[in-house]
Amino acid sequence: GIREKETLEAQDEIIRQFVCAAYPQLKDRTLSSWEFNCALGKWTAEHAPHPQKSFVVAAALAGVPIFWDSTANHSIAMNLVRTDREGYPLILSGQKDVFDSAAICFARPQTGFIELGGGGPKNFIQQTGPTISQILGIEFAGAERGLQIGTAVEREGSLSSCTFSEAVTWGKYKEVREDKLVQIWGEYSIIFPLLVAFVVENCRPKTPKRLVGALPDFTTQLEARCS
Repeated sequence: GIREKETLEAQDEIIRQFVCAAYPQLKDRTLSSWEFNCALGKWTAEHAPHPQKSFVVAAALAGVPIFWDSTANHSIAMNLVRTDREGYPLILSGQKDVFDSAAICFARPQTGFIELGGGGPKNFIQQTGPTISQILGIEFAGAERGLQIGTAVEREGSLSSCTFSEAVTWGKYKEVREDKLVQIWGEYSIIFPLLVAFVVENCRPKTPKRLVGALPDFTTQLEARCS
């Protein structure tokens, strides 16, 4: 099993070390979670004994933004409570996360979502379309494609069990089409690795889009439409 001292407490200490080390570049500005995670990934690449095992490192080096669905509901936020009081206060904005993620969807010609399980992360990625169309009042039809893998059933009435057909009514996806919106009922921890293995074996590598570097331009495009 997971040992508290060797694993959980050690993980907490690593986060606090990162905040202290990266504080000069993170302080005095409002951060989105992807900015925090990108800095964390680059720092981990230089200091971890096995950085090749970290998806946060891989994402940072490939320019892939990692968003949290919540700025508070996790152990990193718990540790930020402590570092704030030790003289390293950081400001993270959920609103900036919502806007930046919406900007990616708005600026890209086609957008697709892969949803593993449900809950907050599922809603966070799906709310990009309604943020643009319903809240900001900009014409936007929603994402083009989607793959959802999960075990929640519709009769639960939960966010996790929300179907693609319902999501389309909210403007989260463009249209209901079986060739573009695929629902797999099953445990994603078993199914998703098989899909990844198939893709790695049968598909040619693509040039990374490096969305982190493009995000300032994306947000500028969306800001211009909001004016």
